Amino acid sequence: MVVEGAKSGSPTVQSFIADHLQQTEKKPYVGIVHRLDRVTTGLVLLAKKKGALKLINEQFQKGVIKKSYLALSDKEPEQKEALLTHYLSQERDLKKTIVRDANYPKAKKCRLKYQQLASSDMGYHLFKVDLLTGRYHQIRAQLADIHCPIVGDEKYGSVAAYYHREIALHAWQLQFEDPIEKVPVLVSATPPVNPFWNDFKNILVSFQ
Repeated sequence: MVVEGAKSGSPTVQSFIADHLQQTEKKPYVGIVHRLDRVTTGLVLLAKKKGALKLINEQFQKGVIKKSYLALSDKEPEQKEALLTHYLSQERDLKKTIVRDANYPKAKKCRLKYQQLASSDMGYHLFKVDLLTGRYHQIRAQLADIHCPIVGDEKYGSVAAYYHREIALHAWQLQFEDPIEKVPVLVSATPPVNPFWNDFKNILVSFQ
């Protein structure tokens, strides 16, 4: 599901939540804090008040919010864990991001940390990815550049089959400060229930 602004008029996360809130509120406000690619599963944070949206956006700008993803690849990385730094340019005509040299015009620096948590008997490798910056298709492009494209992500070189119009990338955990109570909040979303992820259920429990 698209988070917001679907041109075809199909439901979006924003419209879905607005319809839900209208059951108890006359004019509900639904503020988009961040977005996910349509092919990605997992957490999306929304604000029910403009003031809360402003405060949460400030946390994003300051780098206070921590976002962790899970990804599956059928390729094993050379290093079990690493800090990756790349320079990316968003190519709108291609609807993808390209890894560039640091001096390439409009290329933006991006950073993430990954850790290979486990491997399955089916030949899939589970990555935990902590985003240190937030760029368009950042995880997809950076993992592909180390020869570990995400399962199902044909746009970035994967030849491993997955579900139609989906890739094995999941927004798993989000940590932020409650804008009203000023206390830390950690939320998490269980990965999809399917044969690709099922072998990693027990492993992920220890990382909650």
